[in-house]
Amino acid sequence: MKRGDSLPPRSHASKQARILHEVIFTGNLITPNAAPYPSRAAAKPSVLEFAPIHGICPRARPHTGVRAPDPTDTPFRMQPHESADNTSGNVDNPGTPASPTQANDYCRQKAGPPGSALYYALLQLPPSRRDAAYAAHAFCQEIADIHAAVHDPGVAHAKLDWWRQELTRLFSGAPAHPVSRALAPVVQQRGLARATFDAVLHGAEMDLAQMRYLDFAGLSHYCDAAGGAPAELAAHVYGFDDANTPALAHTLGHAITLGRRVTDAGVDARAGYVYFPIDELQRFGVTAADLQNGKYSPAFVALMTFQHARARQAITDAAAAIPRPDRRKQKPLLALAALQLALMDEVADSDYQVLHQRIDLTPLRKFWRAWRAR
Repeated sequence: MKRGDSLPPRSHASKQARILHEVIFTGNLITPNAAPYPSRAAAKPSVLEFAPIHGICPRARPHTGVRAPDPTDTPFRMQPHESADNTSGNVDNPGTPASPTQANDYCRQKAGPPGSALYYALLQLPPSRRDAAYAAHAFCQEIADIHAAVHDPGVAHAKLDWWRQELTRLFSGAPAHPVSRALAPVVQQRGLARATFDAVLHGAEMDLAQMRYLDFAGLSHYCDAAGGAPAELAAHVYGFDDANTPALAHTLGHAITLGRRVTDAGVDARAGYVYFPIDELQRFGVTAADLQNGKYSPAFVALMTFQHARARQAITDAAAAIPRPDRRKQKPLLALAALQLALMDEVADSDYQVLHQRIDLTPLRKFWRAWRAR
């Protein structure tokens, strides 16, 4: 600024600072006519409760007193065997199907609420393309939540069967669920194949079928289904020019899920899942009971160091392989990879103290890491 130039009004600078603060820490943009901040009396605290996520989209669940409609809950929510048109997510009028705006809002809350890794990753997309991306990720989250939220195998399989029927309705032009309604235009515009969605269901089936893996080949197959398939679906929605990009995105999703087994080891173990291969546990002298009981030891640190190094190398190599012409379009996936690497390093710095707690990055670090992903 040259001498004599006038400074911008203080109120303008303060307004910009408030907007940046809202984007980074709360994810809520302040509109020009809105009050700078809500009153403290009217504001409700938002507590972040972390849940085990086994797909490629870790998220934080905000508890603010308002819940998005869940198609498998009650009283306004349908059961797996019911028609979604009866109770479709329109809380004001339960008999009316969810509008496009309501469906998109549901997808945002389901897949990437403010503060989650996916929220910061999808900020890298142009605003006009975010609704489509949120719809794809919300579908993956709905499927991933089945085994995490349902403990009765019969009910879980019923939910999976319901989603298979819902995919049939989606591809026949009569979607019922809010996520499917949001996906309908995306399927048409992107020419998405039914097999891409069925592959996501396979990951949930594996979680319902087994909780241990004998060797790395078995774990790798799981990572393909639970991480690779959702990443490939997302790559189609983000867009690409190189025909190899979806397959390479699949590999990156596989690697991210492998890395998540390190950062979520404690959460997984408390839920009954031990993803580290049994032959590797035996090699390092660690038992599944040690993980479930939160037992730390030098052997456990050695096991985690090995798992960390393998997953880190896999993520680094897979991210570097995304074709240069498509790296900008695939930036959300690259951002998720960068965030997973940063979280793994944070866990390593804690000496892998993840059996009794869940470690996460601060909102500012998530914003910075996602923005810097290339």
